[in-house]
Amino acid sequence: SDVCSSDLTSVALSLLFATSAFAETSKEFVQAKTDTVLNIVQKSKDVVTAKKEIVKESDTIFDFQRLTAFAVGKNWRSATPEQKTKLTTEFKSLLINTYGNAMIKFKNAKVTVNTANDNGDSSIVKTTVIYGENQKASIDYQLNKNDNSWRVFDVSVENISLVMNYRTSFNETVSKKGIDGLIEELHQKNEANK
Repeated sequence: SDVCSSDLTSVALSLLFATSAFAETSKEFVQAKTDTVLNIVQKSKDVVTAKKEIVKESDTIFDFQRLTAFAVGKNWRSATPEQKTKLTTEFKSLLINTYGNAMIKFKNAKVTVNTANDNGDSSIVKTTVIYGENQKASIDYQLNKNDNSWRVFDVSVENISLVMNYRTSFNETVSKKGIDGLIEELHQKNEANK
């Protein structure tokens, strides 16, 4: 049976939540995070334990503000600083809740870091994930370097961007209910996922 792209995105995200020292190149960064998180997931007895690791490490892996700004798109500019903070907090929780749950499912995945296309302080790292009965997916990470450490701000699974996926539904919600409506919608999803 085919695994849907949100499951694969969950693999992509969960593979990057891990503890390790900053690696010099973007490729080393992704490789180190992947190796460490697979180790964590394989040793975790349950999703709750794995999620605790995710929450602890997520800010060292993802640029959540940039991720949220990209997902919200043009509406980000009209949001107040308080709304931006709330949006970032809720979107971060949504990602952790939704995708953290899938980690255990993919604990036996094999990941190959293929290439890194470094361009100064930005990079695209291409990986291949083999899961299930030799099923394959290509997963690309977009990273930026801030203060000498890499941060991920988008993940593409089979060339489908996580940010663009969310942007469509976020724009729809904002046009109907405004920024506060989007914050409320994300909050309700997070409460339901607890």
